[in-house]
Amino acid sequence: MKTILRDYPNRSTEGAVPYHPYIVASLLTPFHKAAFEADLPALGEFLAKGYDPNEPALVRDEGFVWRKEPGPSYAATPLMLASSSASKHAAEAVRLLLVSGADPSLGSTVGDTALWFAAAFFNSATARALLDGGARPNQLIGNEMAASM
Repeated sequence: MKTILRDYPNRSTEGAVPYHPYIVASLLTPFHKAAFEADLPALGEFLAKGYDPNEPALVRDEGFVWRKEPGPSYAATPLMLASSSASKHAAEAVRLLLVSGADPSLGSTVGDTALWFAAAFFNSATARALLDGGARPNQLIGNEMAASM
């Protein structure tokens, strides 16, 4: 049985959120799951052990479940997952990843950056952390990660 992480009540922004990614947690590595859940102790342990904060993982988005269609699959970094997290600790997770060398300019295999993930999921606190950490709001989005995989 697959586990799907659904809407979280503790958004770092105020107000209702009309959409949240339905990530199939069983497909995430423990490191990527810790980033998505903004599990700061676990994330810190992984980074202390030398895990690469730019390492992509397969993400299965079940966002079209209401249409009874499979959602898209794409590769995303821990920074992208933390940026879309609904945890109240998401901005702290983003800062931890940035300090550990995460590159905010990388794009997912569909071309979306961590800043895009933060904006798409109405996460103003993670967007601010990304901007403070060097994310460029006017960056042209290409398929950077796909070329490096």
